[in-house]
Amino acid sequence: MQTEPTFLTLLDVTYSYRTTAAVVDTVSWSIPKGAVHCLVGRSGCGKTTLLKLAAGLLLPDTGAVWHNEIPVTAPASDVGFVFQTPCLLEWLSVLDNVLLPISLTQSVQKADRDKANAVLGLVGLEGYGYRYPEQLSGGQQSRVALARALITDPACLLMDEPFAALDALTREELQDDFLHLVHAHNTSVLFVTHDIPEAVYLGDKVAVMEGGKIVSETPISLNRPRRPDLKYNDQFNILCRNIRGAMAARHTRHRGAA
Repeated sequence: MQTEPTFLTLLDVTYSYRTTAAVVDTVSWSIPKGAVHCLVGRSGCGKTTLLKLAAGLLLPDTGAVWHNEIPVTAPASDVGFVFQTPCLLEWLSVLDNVLLPISLTQSVQKADRDKANAVLGLVGLEGYGYRYPEQLSGGQQSRVALARALITDPACLLMDEPFAALDALTREELQDDFLHLVHAHNTSVLFVTHDIPEAVYLGDKVAVMEGGKIVSETPISLNRPRRPDLKYNDQFNILCRNIRGAMAARHTRHRGAA
């Protein structure tokens, strides 16, 4: 039986900060090319550290990380990272913020500017390139951060609660735009969130992390493309309830063991 090609693979990855206990403890995980995997868990369970290990921003104490079967030993150029806050440079225009990953490695050319304007159009910000971050709403700033991550055509996006600070309607709009973009480009995604319905809506698989370990994984067999009314579907709500139950059960066991 032929196995599905993967972009991101983590094998028995462990990481600790100096003398602390392992923040990530023997985690193995793989993401097929073009798949969206979501990671949920309580604050402090190790989600963001795992994301940084996947990006090559941290190197594991033990175990290994591969992108396209190539060992990761430094931050990867074919991976885009989107943080919880947009992290825009206030003294740069929107266009120059989007172009930042390119300008850090080479001189920006006209073709690069044309591409940045095109990407801004894809995220719903056509004509906004001349503005500055202070002139944008929170949702618009998040769209700029997504455009900046997409400008280099990454094979993989690593996203750390990128929509957490937004109002409900803006968050739903960005979720739908995000799904359209990543599936149009066959981008692999590891998406960290506290929001279980968001994870179920976006993901092909949802994993629960507790105490540095992946304690459950749930395949999401909902049809694509996903539509907002899916969130009122019985199957959707059953998946959310099961994942919430897994989080609660594992948290209770973890506290009891402590």
